[in-house]
Formats: sequence, C-alpha cells, structure tokens
Amino acid sequence: MIRLHLILLLILSGLSTQPVLAQDIDPNDTLTRGQLEKSDTLNPDMPLTNEATEKVYKQCRSFYPLRFTPSALDYYCTCSAAATQGVMTAGEYESIQLERNRKPDNPVYQKYITQVITPCLDVPTLDIEYYACLMNRSNSPEIKNVVSYCKCVSEKLSKHVQKYGDTDAMTRLDTDLMKDPMDAMWASEGYRKAVKVSNEQCRRTNWKPPSVYEDAR
Repeated sequence: MIRLHLILLLILSGLSTQPVLAQDIDPNDTLTRGQLEKSDTLNPDMPLTNEATEKVYKQCRSFYPLRFTPSALDYYCTCSAAATQGVMTAGEYESIQLERNRKPDNPVYQKYITQVITPCLDVPTLDIEYYACLMNRSNSPEIKNVVSYCKCVSEKLSKHVQKYGDTDAMTRLDTDLMKDPMDAMWASEGYRKAVKVSNEQCRRTNWKPPSVYEDAR
C-alpha cells in the first residue's frame, strides 16, 4: 500500500479548519466524495490546485460518520485531501464525482480507493477501535487491564489496515452492493477476521489470573 504521510505533512499547514455551512452541502454526497463547485476551472491533466484541494477537505469535514471520533475525522480528511492532490489529476477526480464512474471495476476509482482512501485509514482505525473497545460493555471482567487490552486491539487492527485495507475494501466492493469503500473495508471478511484474532490475542496477554478465593470455590 502506498504511504502518503509525507504528502500530508507538506499540505497540512495549508488546509483551513473552518466549518462548511449546511446550505453549501449536497445531501447526496458522502464522506469519501468531495464536492467541487461547477465554477471551478481545472486543467484535467494536472493535479488539483490548492484551492480545489481545500474544498475537498472542507467537504470531507462536513460529515461525521458514526464510527469516527473528531480527531479521526480530522486526520482522515487532511490525509485524503493531500493524497488526492498528490496522486490524482483533476480530470480523474472530477470523473469519479459521477455515480456511474464509482464502480470497483473502474481503474480510476480503484486508484482513489487504494491510494487515497485506505492509506489514510490506519490512524483513524487506531482511534476508532480504541474508544469502541473502551466503551464495549461486553468486555470480560477477567481482563486485568482494559486500557492496555484496548490499546493492543486497536494497534493490531491499525496495522492490519496498513497492510490489507485496500484489499479488504476492494474485495467487499466486488462481491457486494455496498457503495462506500470505508464501510466495505470494515464489513469485509478480512477485517472482521482481524477483529476476532486481535481480540483473542490481546485477551490472552491481558488475562487476569483466578484469585485464591475463586480457586477455593
């Protein structure tokens, strides 16, 4: 998987964190779809301009998916906007604003998923899975340190996304009618298996030994 954190660092200081007004948002858009205004004049063979990239960032920041924490969303939107400018031409990006082009067999959309979306999900996954684990009331009382356990789980899943996030997303999109690459990745068999394995491994390293009282019973 192509890593894009260097691009992220280069562009981070240029992106505004000002909110986008509700009236400026198309309700049919999603987090992984950035809206470029029709008045934008872009060279289709060149990368997005800084102005257009900031619009992509603001569009992304206008959504709060259920699984995302504020910090996870901020990281993802900054990273993905920078990655879009770094690896896609303006023409490629504009083409996938059309629903008919957002298909898993479209090479341009594949590029968007594997070089923009999934490479920016490792850090958000770390954040999302850590807090989800802490709030999970079904955690066994025999886990000796829930904080350590949840950190272990989230780190393993973040590493899984680094290695296999693009494959998980593309595989699920190819076999299902899911439209959002993020949802496809998290719902994929590969990711769900990683969740199960991570929980089991981290539970073993954070297991509370039976007390003397419990042994006596």
